[in-house]
Amino acid sequence: MMNSVDIIQLIFLCAIIFIPAGYILKSKLPSLLAVIRLRLLKPRFIKPFGILHQSSAKTDQKNDT
Repeated sequence: MMNSVDIIQLIFLCAIIFIPAGYILKSKLPSLLAVIRLRLLKPRFIKPFGILHQSSAKTDQKNDT
């Protein structure tokens, strides 16, 4: 069984490690997440389906009359 002194030492050790790590990652984490998202996730593109081009719109108008 652990002493209360051992538990307090573990709390201080974790605070010494994780508080500075949190401050360092706070500024770098968004860029790291963006890199991971670009590398691992599939990019999704919207295909231009159904857009009328100028030449096809003119021919459609001629066929309507």
